Amino acid sequence: MANKSKYLISFGLLLLLIYTIWLLKQTSMNQFAPKAEDTSHPDAFAEQVVATHIDKQGKLHSQLISPRIVHYPDHDSSVASNPHVILYNDKDGKNPWHVTALNGKTIDGDTQIILWDNVKIHEPPGNNNDDMTMTTSYLEVYPDKDFAKTDKPVTFSETGVVVKSVGMKAYINEKRVELLSRAQGVYDAEVADANKHK
Repeated sequence: MANKSKYLISFGLLLLLIYTIWLLKQTSMNQFAPKAEDTSHPDAFAEQVVATHIDKQGKLHSQLISPRIVHYPDHDSSVASNPHVILYNDKDGKNPWHVTALNGKTIDGDTQIILWDNVKIHEPPGNNNDDMTMTTSYLEVYPDKDFAKTDKPVTFSETGVVVKSVGMKAYINEKRVELLSRAQGVYDAEVADANKHK
């Protein structure tokens, strides 16, 4: 009986020793194992940024200007303060659309740009258009598709015309804007006529 008890105690100690060695080995392996990459924290930043996108024909296509941009590995995204996006049309490159906001974010490089807080779209007057301004609280811009949209309330202003709507689609190359729903406008003929005779 005494031998059997000694055998069980010895076997128990052996198991405890094996478990302790295994536990120490696992702990040291975990300590030095490479940690999974955290993509939710910034990995770079830049100040006084002017990022320029040239199309396949070598023409200026778009620019993103910001006093500070912080990059995140997650979805190759960047957060921009006071972003200013300039969208050039393919036809002549003249009268680009200027889009400004208090906050912005790019996703997948510059495939999608999301702008929010005091978003303003402005097209200066040109040979074929009057001065045009749109304001909204949120806008998605797709520079590669020359397209922008929002489902938020929008105010569209052109010389002598002010229209309020909910939702908007803008086709930059075509210089065409679709106001989607509940559009209500005011037309001031005197202002429009005065502008034509300048």
